[in-house]
Amino acid sequence: MCGILGIKATAIAVNKERLSTMRDTMKYRGPDSVGLWFVDEDKIALAHLRLSIIDPTAAGHQPKADSNSNYVISYNGEVYNYLEIRVELEKKVMYLKQTLIQR
Repeated sequence: MCGILGIKATAIAVNKERLSTMRDTMKYRGPDSVGLWFVDEDKIALAHLRLSIIDPTAAGHQPKADSNSNYVISYNGEVYNYLEIRVELEKKVMYLKQTLIQR
């Protein structure tokens, strides 16, 4: 099971070294990859230790952000029915892309 750490500081920016140390104390939770994400001005940070089961590739590295870094997620778990929902999601993404291109 992955290890996840989140911090929302109130007074000062998150100390990145301390965040890494805190994350690394959970090393047994996920030996396959580690990740950090933080925004100094918002005083917020996420740390992740990954235990790969289905997808051992770098594509599953976390925390994961969208292309604009507006949304970030650190997710613990597996989507076991990903093959069934993949086709449905690809259709929706294709529809969305076509709709945006037409505008």
